[in-house]
Amino acid sequence: MSDRLRDALISQSRSCETLGSPFMGRLMALFAERLQFGSSVADRILEWPGDVGPTGHSVPLRLAGALHGLVLERLALTEVYPPTQVSDDMLWAEVIRAFNAHSERIHRWLDSPPQTNEVRRSAALILGASLLSQQFGLPLVLSELGASAGLNLNFDRYRLGPYGAPDSAVSLTPDLAGPLPPVSALNVIDRAGVDLNPLDPNKDKLRLLAYLWPDQPERLALT
Repeated sequence: MSDRLRDALISQSRSCETLGSPFMGRLMALFAERLQFGSSVADRILEWPGDVGPTGHSVPLRLAGALHGLVLERLALTEVYPPTQVSDDMLWAEVIRAFNAHSERIHRWLDSPPQTNEVRRSAALILGASLLSQQFGLPLVLSELGASAGLNLNFDRYRLGPYGAPDSAVSLTPDLAGPLPPVSALNVIDRAGVDLNPLDPNKDKLRLLAYLWPDQPERLALT
């Protein structure tokens, strides 16, 4: 394994750990330790040209989404992914089995850049929009580059304690620190997003969920 791939896998492992997914941190660390040539999927990952890290092709993230997609479709790995607890050896054996049994499907996931749809990011948008609305008293026009499915363009329709839409079914509960802006009504009069591969929330549910990790059920529930 090249140093750049190992570094990318370790970096992804640390990011997952830091962001509250110890299972995915563990899985990425296993890839950094154990991935070897021997299947079309492993060979492709090990021979991937160019920047494989988060500033380039984000290969570890593509791989993580591909495997979680198999779980969500109940095609593979369901017996070793959360909430089930298994040994590293058992988990790795099932990963290799999935590589061999579902290589074409995994390759299709590897073909496409990751698209994350983290609704919790809307918490910062709600607070920022509340501050702007209080200071300027003007309606809001929203524009987003790389919007994916556009879930965060709807931040004014989510609830964050006393902020946002009080009757929303989507309730955000982040840990907040420091002074908070006044509660202000959010008047969004227009919103638009662009993306190289825009997703339809009604048709692309699997892709929306695959990049949310299996040991973070609250993120899956919000999305």
